[in-house]
This record gives sequence, C-alpha cells and structure tokens, in this order.
Amino acid sequence: LVQGRLTIGAQGRDGFIRNSLLGYDDANRLEQQTVRGALRFALPAAAELTVNAYYDRVEGSGPLYALTTGPTVYRDDSQYNVRSAMDFDYSGVNGRLVVPFGETDMTVIVAHDRRDSDGVGDSDFQPIDLARGTSSQELRTTTGEARFDSRWSDTVSTLIGVFASHQSSFASSTTT
Repeated sequence: LVQGRLTIGAQGRDGFIRNSLLGYDDANRLEQQTVRGALRFALPAAAELTVNAYYDRVEGSGPLYALTTGPTVYRDDSQYNVRSAMDFDYSGVNGRLVVPFGETDMTVIVAHDRRDSDGVGDSDFQPIDLARGTSSQELRTTTGEARFDSRWSDTVSTLIGVFASHQSSFASSTTT
C-alpha cells in the first residue's frame, strides 16, 4: 500500500509602506511559493516508511524603518535610497522507518535541510546615501536518529535512542 500527499500554495501582498524618495508604494512586498509532498509505504511485517520533501521560495523586503518625531507619530513612508530586497529558498527531505519487533518499535529518522538567502538594502536606514549592503547566506543541516521504544505493560515503557546532527553555514556581507 502506498499513500501520497501533495500540497502547493502561494501567497503574496502588494505592500502598504511607500518610499517617496524612490517613488514606489510597495516597500514591504512579499511573495511566497510552497510545494510539499509525502509518500507513506506500508511494508511487510507491519513496517512503515514515510518520505517527505518540501521547497519554499520567499521573495520580499528586508527590515524597514520609518523616521518619526515622537512616540505617537506614525508614518507609512520608509525613505531609503535603495530598494530593499530579501530572497529565501528553503528545501529539505526527510524519512522515517518504523519496524515493530514484538513489543518494541525501532524507529530510524534521517533529514537534510537547507536555507539559502540573498539580500540588498540601505545599510544606514536613511534618505542620505551613506551605505549600501548586500548579503548572502547558506545553511545546511543533516540529522539522524535511531530509537527503540518498548512497552512492558500498560504503565511501563522505555525509550532508548541516539541522535546525531551536523550543521554547516556560510555568510557573506558587503557594505559600500
């Protein structure tokens, strides 16, 4: 028996903060696209294998600040001299295998996730063109887990397991 699931989604907003300095009215725009899928396999001896995968793309702006003259004076005009942009890509895959051995279930889980981002923006957060910045980041995470869950009675059970994780990252930024 094989079961599957696929979801696809998208959302977006035009933005409601303007930038009168550069002449646009969507300084805090956002677009997001998502795809997720899963397959579950019923294996012999009541074992079960589940595999999941996902991809998310987020395109938007970086942090926005609007100058104010007091604690109750609010403005919807963020006057930066660079159009802020920040893009993220998230992706990953994971799997889980459950194998029963009498009153004990063995579970093995492995996963790999990644995040990549790129951005550009006004580093001094003001209308005067003093500093502009770019950034790029990468994050990779891999995990593995194995556990044995035993049921000795209705009130007593044990869980013994091991977990391992590895993470690597890279970040680069430039201010001019």
